[in-house]
Amino acid sequence: MPTTTSRSLLDALKEFFRSDYCHNDILKLIPKDKLEMPNVLTLTLNYCKLLEYDFELGRLLWDLGPRARYFFDKLTEAFKQVAMELSDYSLPEDIKTKIKVVKFGSNRSDLVRYEIPNCQDRGHFICFHGTVIRVGTPYVFDATRSYQCEECGSIVTVTKSSNMEKIKLKPTRCSNEDCTSIKFKSLKESMH
Repeated sequence: MPTTTSRSLLDALKEFFRSDYCHNDILKLIPKDKLEMPNVLTLTLNYCKLLEYDFELGRLLWDLGPRARYFFDKLTEAFKQVAMELSDYSLPEDIKTKIKVVKFGSNRSDLVRYEIPNCQDRGHFICFHGTVIRVGTPYVFDATRSYQCEECGSIVTVTKSSNMEKIKLKPTRCSNEDCTSIKFKSLKESMH
């Protein structure tokens, strides 16, 4: 994964477009016959690819503020230069290029991210290159459950931690050494 600090933004973006992340996508846009060349080459850029290639470069896309126009000019210029390099014939210098950025594999415009995991769609599921990331507010859930043995009446306490949230815990045997029962009834649950 390259770093963007030791090179210019344009060079970093050109390297991204030459990489396996975009190379084939750009080649698909360029027709075999020069006469079929459209007026505008439009590349749909999946933001996840940019993040996966170079996280810092991907963050620039969202952390721009007043420099947004500069970044997109460089992004479009890099795309145009790489498209001209990859074509079998010389593309006209005045060819127009356009980039449509798709965020997280979706066309949903309401998925606006400033940082991961601090984002506006907190509490929703998002797809990030095949990995489902749950973004939400963490909470600590520890519970102590008490059970009473049905044979001898002794009380057995079981503690459940947050990583076992969906698992129902029951004691496996009675705490009384003389009792061999495995039947228990639940007492009132107490939360900590």
